[in-house]
Amino acid sequence: VTGGTIEFLSGEFSTIDLGIASLTALGTDGSVTLITTGSTAGSGSTGGYIIADNLSIEAGGDVELATNNNGVIDVAGTIDVDAGGVITISEDGMGGFVEA
Repeated sequence: VTGGTIEFLSGEFSTIDLGIASLTALGTDGSVTLITTGSTAGSGSTGGYIIADNLSIEAGGDVELATNNNGVIDVAGTIDVDAGGVITISEDGMGGFVEA
């Protein structure tokens, strides 16, 4: 993608399996966003999952990896991120995590 956005959103009880992935969004406004979200209702983890064997991300702009409401971003191998802008890794305090 040139000058666009690559976005993956995994909702409650959902899984996105990227396998071995290389995500590239070139140009100063090119961005990559991976977000998991879930529900705070009930007990236990109900968040979404984004999983990969290896993950390479290149963006001319910003990269965001975020987990919300027990969501998980789990890469079995390595995460390699190169961004022309800001790289943000965040968790909303509800028990989610980013792991590689």
